[in-house]
Amino acid sequence: KLITAIGKPLINRLLTYNALTCQPYEFVVPARKETRLLIPKDIHEFMQLEYNLQNNGEDQEQLEVSGPEFSRMIHDDNILIIDVREPGRMLSPAEFRHIHIPYTQLNDKLGIITGDTVITFCEKGILSLRAAMLLKKVFGASKKVFSLNKGIYEWNQTNQNAQQ
Repeated sequence: KLITAIGKPLINRLLTYNALTCQPYEFVVPARKETRLLIPKDIHEFMQLEYNLQNNGEDQEQLEVSGPEFSRMIHDDNILIIDVREPGRMLSPAEFRHIHIPYTQLNDKLGIITGDTVITFCEKGILSLRAAMLLKKVFGASKKVFSLNKGIYEWNQTNQNAQQ
């Protein structure tokens, strides 16, 4: 519709069709700030995205570390933990040492990533998994790269429940 300039584009809307009643339905899908971070800014960033649909999540499982395993790893001095959330998103955890490199700046700050093992985290684990995939692609076998499964929010909830 954008290319041909025919019709009205479905921006923030979803159109479905019920074949039994021959009726179209249109739903409003409001945009969320979190999803804006996942949209490439330009053609170069878009071309670097990897759509690996053939592996059925095998790489994802190898890149993710569970909450209990993360709790055991956070005190290891040889592990670098990176908060990939954008500035001001949430409070930084005080339970462990970490550095803050927003996902959007990760490519520019690869030089400060040291150590043999890197763990990324974000609020829900989605952005940190993308960051881990990017870092794994850049560093290859020279570093062990992980993402905190289900994010720091779930980890905090689990820790609070365990302390009570």
